[in-house]
Amino acid sequence: MKPYRDIPNNPTQTNTTNGNMENDGKQNNNLYLEIMQQQQQQELNNKLSSGQMKFIIEDRVFKAIPGLRVAIIVAKDIKYNENIKLKIKNILQTYWKEGSHGCQTYPNVQSHPQIKVWRDCFQSLGIPPKKYASSIESLLKRAVKQSEARSINPLVDLYSAMSLRYILPFGAFDIDDLSKDIPLELRFTKSSDTFMALDENQSNQVQENEVAYTIGSQVLTRFINWKQSKYGLVKEQTTNIIFMSEILSSIPQNILEQMIVELVQLIKDLFNVQCRIHILDASNTSIQY
Repeated sequence: MKPYRDIPNNPTQTNTTNGNMENDGKQNNNLYLEIMQQQQQQELNNKLSSGQMKFIIEDRVFKAIPGLRVAIIVAKDIKYNENIKLKIKNILQTYWKEGSHGCQTYPNVQSHPQIKVWRDCFQSLGIPPKKYASSIESLLKRAVKQSEARSINPLVDLYSAMSLRYILPFGAFDIDDLSKDIPLELRFTKSSDTFMALDENQSNQVQENEVAYTIGSQVLTRFINWKQSKYGLVKEQTTNIIFMSEILSSIPQNILEQMIVELVQLIKDLFNVQCRIHILDASNTSIQY
C-alpha cells in the first residue's frame, strides 16, 4: 500500500480511484489554485472577512522543524442535523478502515513512513516518542486495533477522518472559546505556562521549551499535537472552528493541496459554508482569522 492514496472524485464515496496519480495530482492542483483564487477575489470584494483574531508561529519553531508547514482552515456558522451527523460518521468509518488497511504492509504502525517522520521529529525536539506519540500515531493505532470507528462529535469525526485519510496529524479549536485579544500561538513554552488535561480539574505547570499551541500562558495542546487541554475543545455545539494540520518537510506539497481540496469540498457539501485557507511557513508566520 502506497503511503499516499489517490482522492476519489466524490469524497464521500467508499472506494478509492485507481487512475493515474500524476493526472489526479494535476487536477487537484488546479482545484487548489481555483479555491485560493476565489478566496483572494472574495477578500478584494469584501465578501470574506479576515476576522480580528490572530494566530502566530514563533520563528524558533521553524528553525527547530525545518520545512514545517501548518495548514489552517477556518469555517464559521456551521450547523448540522441528524442526517449530516450520519454522513460524517460514514465518512469516518470509511477512512478508519482505509487507515487500518494502509498499515498492513508494515510491521507495525510506527514503521509507516508518515508515522516514522513524526517520531523522528519528536526525537529531534527531545520528546521521547515512546512516551509521547503524535496524534496521528495514536489515532492510527486505534484504527488498527478497533474495526469500528470511535465517534466523538461531528466536527472531531470530520478532522479525524481527514487525519486517517492522509496519515497526517489534524486538530482544531472552537473559535468562540479563544481570546479575541490574545493571539493563538505555536511556540516554545515558558516556565509560567500551564496546562489542564481533559481528565483533570486543575492546571499544572509545564516544562520550558515544549513546542505547544498556547493562548497567553494557557497551553492548549502539548508537544505540537500530542494532547489537547479542556480549553478551546471542539464540542457538539461548536459552530465556529479553526482546523490545523502540521505538515513536515517530507510530505509533498501536492498532498497538502489534495487534503485541503477534499476538506474544503466536504465542508461546503455538508454545511454549505465557505472556508478561509492559510498555509503558514517560515516566510509567512502569522494570520488573522
